Amino acid sequence: MRYKEKTYATVINHKLIEAFADSRFEAFSKLRSCKWTREHVDVFANEMRRMARESGLTGEGLEKVVNLTFVKGFPDHISLELQQIQGIELMKLNEILGKARVLANKPVR
Repeated sequence: MRYKEKTYATVINHKLIEAFADSRFEAFSKLRSCKWTREHVDVFANEMRRMARESGLTGEGLEKVVNLTFVKGFPDHISLELQQIQGIELMKLNEILGKARVLANKPVR
């Protein structure tokens, strides 16, 4: 494909994504209300990242919002245990994921 054709295809692709994707407000609303439904913890985290990106968040702001919504998206018994981890506010999501996996697989009493 020639350069001009590739550029045109890229523009069309972006326009299609814009047309069929949620608006930033809709994506943010979904992000705020997203709750863990016992899917694999990594799938839940990736869904959080996707919705945060669709909301227009980038960089450090994206990471902070994803971390907060990820932790608060779990049921209280998991969310509270995650919140009690010393320094969790400073951790990257990849560090929180391991702890969340353990808690998500722990039997509820």
